[in-house]
Amino acid sequence: MTQAQVIATTDVRKLGCPDCDPVSRILATGDFNKDGIAEFVLTFESFNLTYQPINVPTQMVIVSADGKPFSGLAVPPSRVHPREGVVADFNGDGVDDLFVAAHGPDGQPFIGEQNVLLLSGPGGTLTDASLTNLPLYEDMAHGATSGDIDGDGDIDLFVVTGASGGRAKLQPYFLINDGKGKFAYSAGADHLPKALSRGRNFFLTGRLADVNGDKMIDLLLAGSADEGQNSVLLFGDNSGRFTDSKIKLPRTPFGVKAYTTDIDLMDLDADGDQDLVLLNCAIIGKKKFQGLYIQILIQDGGKFIDQSSTRIWGQTWPNQDQFALPHNLSLADLNGDGALDIVVQSLNPTWRDEPGDVATQIGLNDGKGNFSPVTPSWPEPNNGYRAIQLLPAFSGGKWILVGHSLFGEFNGDNFRGFGQNLTIYK
Repeated sequence: MTQAQVIATTDVRKLGCPDCDPVSRILATGDFNKDGIAEFVLTFESFNLTYQPINVPTQMVIVSADGKPFSGLAVPPSRVHPREGVVADFNGDGVDDLFVAAHGPDGQPFIGEQNVLLLSGPGGTLTDASLTNLPLYEDMAHGATSGDIDGDGDIDLFVVTGASGGRAKLQPYFLINDGKGKFAYSAGADHLPKALSRGRNFFLTGRLADVNGDKMIDLLLAGSADEGQNSVLLFGDNSGRFTDSKIKLPRTPFGVKAYTTDIDLMDLDADGDQDLVLLNCAIIGKKKFQGLYIQILIQDGGKFIDQSSTRIWGQTWPNQDQFALPHNLSLADLNGDGALDIVVQSLNPTWRDEPGDVATQIGLNDGKGNFSPVTPSWPEPNNGYRAIQLLPAFSGGKWILVGHSLFGEFNGDNFRGFGQNLTIYK
């Protein structure tokens, strides 16, 4: 892939926070006007120039893969810390919509903020329905996932809260869809086993999916080192409840210090059932959310067997404490062979000074569920000191790679980020 096109440059100084040094990311991709071309939702987590969290919202940005600004949303919403995006057809019109779990300032007292809902409309438009179609809670949402938990044909949401649930003091909860994209709050205690719906919050995010092939939606919960909680699987009964019977998933070599930040599903061994790919980091020394470990769990007779050591490249690389926050895992057919490959999204570049000096974040599937490491050498350095982070997106009927790099300037020995450059590679 050598053809590169810069399609967007974002700058928080023009988006509501002139004194921010933000954490910038691609929050989500989707086709919000059904033209076959992907859109990218670009967001910013608000930190000041000494990297302290601040309660200043910045405006989200949506751009199209063809390089054109997305014109279907007059005024994009602003948030302090958009944490996770969920793309699904919530209003039943056959076009992608977007829910954003919004975190609020990333520091004490963790007050939270209102979540975001963008719904598709006529003529390729999006409407901000955050204040009309969602409950009004500042709940410190840390993650979210979607699925039809009650079997009524529409897409519901599960919201994972953290730090005692923000000002709203909400434990993880469900949002039940009325079929038209309007959601009603439903307490987690009405759906989850008692031990998981009360007390402290133990999980970072979740995934709703039919894991055991019984045509009912199950719930995967991603464990958190803050409580020493490993990831678990709960089975759904198609009425909106998840049974007391649960499976604790095997731990990684990080042990009780592991954070599981994302979970995806695919049939790796071609036996007709869903296997799991988990993205993990850990507490390393005194730092949280450091390091990288991709875990492969193969489903066999209802049990999950850890085959990471044989199906994925060696992960004993040095300087794990210098690898920051792998936060999203994407499955995409990068080389067009029909097998889904792995791409990790993190706060790290693909490489810094030379290819191979950063932990590998891309793995190619051999078609049998075994992954080989890939470090692309062709992304250009960013600002002379680091290479671009890559993310797959499906656009124009094929997978493309999006380069996400920092935009900013050096000030003495330090680099201040203003936002991001977004580059399409073909």
